[in-house]
Amino acid sequence: MDDERLYTGAATYEDGYHAGKYFANQASRVAAIFANGDDIGAGAYQYFMDHGLAPIPVIGQENLLTSRLLKFSTIDHHLESLGQSAFRLAIGKTRTHELIKSEFIPR
Repeated sequence: MDDERLYTGAATYEDGYHAGKYFANQASRVAAIFANGDDIGAGAYQYFMDHGLAPIPVIGQENLLTSRLLKFSTIDHHLESLGQSAFRLAIGKTRTHELIKSEFIPR
């Protein structure tokens, strides 16, 4: 994968907005933005909207309000269930495995 197709270090909506600018200014347009969080994806999406650019597909993560309102796809890792399972396993006396499947939510 080409490094110019990556934008690293994004953690906030504002970082996502900067990522949107970065991708909008690429010589060749990316097909979609896969963000490590819905708020980051929302920032990238908003950059395109603020500058009158054709929207680009965004895939976020965690199924937050931002992806619901802006209607972009997301991956829900079910972090609350994951945390509960981790706590149970941490305080438990036996070693077990628990499967918590992530879910792709197309919008």
